[in-house]
Amino acid sequence: IGMTMGDSLDEGPMRHASRTNRTREMILGTLAGVGSTICSHPWDTLKVRMQLGGIGCQQQAHGSMAKTINSPTMVGLLCNTIKTEGVQGLFRGILPPVLTAGFKSGAMFWSKAAWCRLLQPFVRYDPVERTDYVVLTVAGFLTGVTVSPLHVVSDLVKIRQQGTTAVSLKAVSSEQTTIGMARSIITNEGWGALTVGMTATTLRHSFAFAVLFSGYELIAETLSPKKKPEGYVALVAGGIMGALSWTISLPWDVVKTKMQMDPVAYPSFASTCRWIVAERGILGFWAGYNAVVIRAIVFNASFFWFYEAFGNLVPFSQ
Repeated sequence: IGMTMGDSLDEGPMRHASRTNRTREMILGTLAGVGSTICSHPWDTLKVRMQLGGIGCQQQAHGSMAKTINSPTMVGLLCNTIKTEGVQGLFRGILPPVLTAGFKSGAMFWSKAAWCRLLQPFVRYDPVERTDYVVLTVAGFLTGVTVSPLHVVSDLVKIRQQGTTAVSLKAVSSEQTTIGMARSIITNEGWGALTVGMTATTLRHSFAFAVLFSGYELIAETLSPKKKPEGYVALVAGGIMGALSWTISLPWDVVKTKMQMDPVAYPSFASTCRWIVAERGILGFWAGYNAVVIRAIVFNASFFWFYEAFGNLVPFSQ
């Protein structure tokens, strides 16, 4: 993806070949990751709080889960958050993902390019001639397995901050900052707490990337078969596949959120799944779906838009 806008119609095959250029993919992924994270974070905060059952304030340091906000809908949580915490409340916990978004996105696209290159001999895949969606699907799944460890720690700190309101944070001043929250987790729960939710994180990323990478290419090439995708193509393809990939992977994200917010109440992947089914039924795995869809559309549409836009600035050498 990503030759210059002024190239001829022959740039289509070159776009396919660029997917295996690991350095370029890493640079583009890094730049796009930071921009899309900032754009979509408010919806991510609402997603996390809806997955926690509309809980807007949880004093996790002492293991209690007292409800202080009872707004189970996205609109209710949005209004309550702005009313009690201001607009800045929607950006709570943004520092961990912003600081790591570039690195994680860069690693994701580097890994995707590396897996595509590695799989070529086994499936007779020639990126210059055609797009092999099976390769992209398998490479996406393996990419999810590869990069999941990079997401666990930042997600843990982010979720603890998002699931806690400004009011309760003032009561525990040491947890008001990202570093303070991370220090509190390590002090109270040990270093092992930083790996909580690893299984759920791996499943979420693997299935999401498997669908996202192949689906994006399919839609982009359908709308723009002979040339580099225009801005609207990246927005449409990224938005559609973002929503679809999250629809498929949301159950594991709900499990991860609960485990990372309160590992005492939700000590394992299996027990958390059983609790969700017992208390909320199968639909409990899609808690916060409306916020997830909006976030996915905003994040992925902006991500691929940034990706294609920055692709004009980052040269490709075969």
